[in-house]
Amino acid sequence: MTTMSVMPWQPFELMDRLDDQLIIDELKGAVIDTLVYSFRGEDGRQQEGLSKAGVDAVVADMAKQGEVLREISLETDWEPGGKAIIAKVQAARYLVSQDGREVLLETVWGTKRQALQMEIIKKGTDGKWVYSEGKPVKMLVDDPFYVEKAVTKAARNAKRRLMPETLIAKLIERAKQQKGKVKNIDVPPTPARQQHQAPKSESPPPEQTEAWNKLTAEEPEHRIEHPVGDITDMPTGDNQITRGLAMSALQANLHDKGHTTPSKKAAWLADHGYPASISRLSDAELSTATTILAKEQMPL
Repeated sequence: MTTMSVMPWQPFELMDRLDDQLIIDELKGAVIDTLVYSFRGEDGRQQEGLSKAGVDAVVADMAKQGEVLREISLETDWEPGGKAIIAKVQAARYLVSQDGREVLLETVWGTKRQALQMEIIKKGTDGKWVYSEGKPVKMLVDDPFYVEKAVTKAARNAKRRLMPETLIAKLIERAKQQKGKVKNIDVPPTPARQQHQAPKSESPPPEQTEAWNKLTAEEPEHRIEHPVGDITDMPTGDNQITRGLAMSALQANLHDKGHTTPSKKAAWLADHGYPASISRLSDAELSTATTILAKEQMPL
């Protein structure tokens, strides 16, 4: 049976959905141009984050400087209930000399939860989006690429943790100077914005431009989707993309230390005086929680 509910769109969720499509395109042999996603935050400031291809570009830049990132191990498991797969990729950073000698500098894990089903926007018989209370309505369908997405994104997350912020900033600035390297995202209004606006009609609102219409104009096998329950702890305010990555890193570190379920993660946070949800932590709390967790002994 198909499940439907109202979907509150957020920019970080859309960026992850766009990476879903890049992964599928790469599997089909396409050349990927988009290195950076850019959108305007609720405070009006422009914000940027790396696409999966952008992460690969920084990896190449690091290699030119003698630092090589490699994926060295992969683990997968089913989430209890069997509705999602958990992929964990371990990545390592090596210092490589000109004569080929290597020194292992550090290793990290990247984790990604990917549901077996994905969300798509429901369309009416006229081919237009179906809305409820001014928001698009979602439906669940099977995702034929859930394994590829989970593993690729886990590798992306691991390598992203090994990258210097200075190189990321340089890539973003370089991409801005090149045609077609930055994808500007027009984000539909969040519920907080909508409460100050006039009621929406059943047709797509003006903010949904050609870029958004294209997301659901593809044939089903090429449509850009977002897995159910994915990135539930990503930020939704005017925080930079680095906050989302810090949250993802804390999630992965909690998992590495044996806090593998939402209830265990919430218990650890509560035991250390933090809010039970990672999304409610301040930037300072994210930093201190990560430091405390780093000193925690690995489970036997």
